[in-house]
Amino acid sequence: MTILKHLFHLNRFYVKAKSIPVESAIKIRDILLNNATFQNCVIRIAEWKTGIPEIAKVFQPDYTDGNLIRYRNSFTISFTSHSLCIRRNE
Repeated sequence: MTILKHLFHLNRFYVKAKSIPVESAIKIRDILLNNATFQNCVIRIAEWKTGIPEIAKVFQPDYTDGNLIRYRNSFTISFTSHSLCIRRNE
């Protein structure tokens, strides 16, 4: 997460990561709440060491399944087997 948190000042970015632990997802969530300029990102993940459901529940506590969630009606977050994509809704 050290590098990721420094990228959210950019409007858009693409980055590769080994994995995303829950602690990093929490930091991403907190950054999104306070960032008015961020538009979208793709985080390419080598391995989901923490499962998608656990990461999704950081943004949507009642998450049960699926690959798309909305966070506070401001962001759409999608999951694939190798990526996490976050996009600001217009």
